[in-house]
Amino acid sequence: MLGPVASLGHNLLNGTANVPLIKPGTLYAERLYQVDFRASKSIKMPRGRVQVNIDLYNAFNASSILAITNTYGALWLRPTQILQGRLLKFGGQIDF
Repeated sequence: MLGPVASLGHNLLNGTANVPLIKPGTLYAERLYQVDFRASKSIKMPRGRVQVNIDLYNAFNASSILAITNTYGALWLRPTQILQGRLLKFGGQIDF
């Protein structure tokens, strides 16, 4: 007679098994809403050009869920990653 490991190919004595409860591709999180703005000014210089940029990411500070826990248990459907808060970025470019 074969033991549980030999006949099934894995050990059932530890009492855990991964079982998909929801068909893949059927459960989706809310839609992502993010608004970004950019203001840019180009200034001509005698020997080139200077461009100044100001970027505002996630202007309305949305907190959309990007990833959730798909494993059934105490943490099932708990968000694991959310959209980053507002971010203000300054930048520039010099062409000569």
